[in-house]
Amino acid sequence: MKKNIAKIKEQLNRLLSYLKENINIHHFILAGIPLVLLDIFTRILGAKIDFFPIFSPVPNLFTIIWVYLFVGIVLSIKKSSAKFLFVLFYLISLGLYFVNNIYYSISGTFFDFHLVALAGEGSEYFVDAIVSANIWIYILGIINIIIFVYLFKKIKYQKANNYRNLTFIIISFLIMHFITPEFLGNPDTELTWSTWRNPRNIYENFNDNNKSLSISGLYEYSYRNFYLTYFKPKKTDDEKELEFLDNIFSQYQTNSKNKY
Repeated sequence: MKKNIAKIKEQLNRLLSYLKENINIHHFILAGIPLVLLDIFTRILGAKIDFFPIFSPVPNLFTIIWVYLFVGIVLSIKKSSAKFLFVLFYLISLGLYFVNNIYYSISGTFFDFHLVALAGEGSEYFVDAIVSANIWIYILGIINIIIFVYLFKKIKYQKANNYRNLTFIIISFLIMHFITPEFLGNPDTELTWSTWRNPRNIYENFNDNNKSLSISGLYEYSYRNFYLTYFKPKKTDDEKELEFLDNIFSQYQTNSKNKY
């Protein structure tokens, strides 16, 4: 764990040094504010989950590195493309915010991409869901849109594509994204009841939507949700889990005698 922390510090120092020399940090931070706030608002609205505190390091680190990627790409390409891409990134993020929070408000669990296949069946309840959702979802959403529109006009964009910056941003993102899960600790190798509360196991297995978002933030949660749904479907009949459950339930006798 200490080695991983040392690696993170080393990478962050290199990253900050490069950014100071090649990118306007002030504009970088300004561009990232509305994106970071969407994640924080989501975890505040889901505070009843009470699994990971809102300002825990790992979910915030995940969010920062995803926002770093989005903003880094935007500020590394020429102005005309950058503005379009920035708006696109923001609209996708805003969509994830509204979909997850509205669904959580009416169902008690965050959105899962598996539900897209059932969208047609629930279309008649769509308007009712929007109307009955927590009003704070919309209040915070509107505040965020106002912040984005204001800051969008303040950002200074590149006059030409900077491929060196773009390459650095993507590579450093991949390194940080690879290392960050280590801060969740080690996974349980033996299957026990505590496995379902181990943050690293929850992150890797993605077996609880609410806890998964709590430990990884809005962007990492959405990425893993999308990836596991469409590219690496979860196996519901995992042999180890079935064997574990079978051993548990076999301890209870179900053949107790009665008058029948």
